[in-house]
Amino acid sequence: MAMERVTAEVFIPATGSLFDFQLPVDGIISEMALQMARSLEAARHNIAFDMESLTLFDRDTRKALPGGATVAQCGIMDGWRLTLL
Repeated sequence: MAMERVTAEVFIPATGSLFDFQLPVDGIISEMALQMARSLEAARHNIAFDMESLTLFDRDTRKALPGGATVAQCGIMDGWRLTLL
């Protein structure tokens, strides 16, 4: 059985770039942020993140998502707009 995933649009303010990420609904927010940052750093050498203070934000409300919550607990659905700092 395939793991349920949602696709979210992630904005990176330092570069003004948008990326689509597929997130497992049971993924922990802090772990998802770390995986996104590592993926972006590996693919694009002009992006660097402070791995100790990564935070995902809801781009519409500008509120930080709780790092210990899951994607589902935060209500993230397909098309959700996030910011990674």
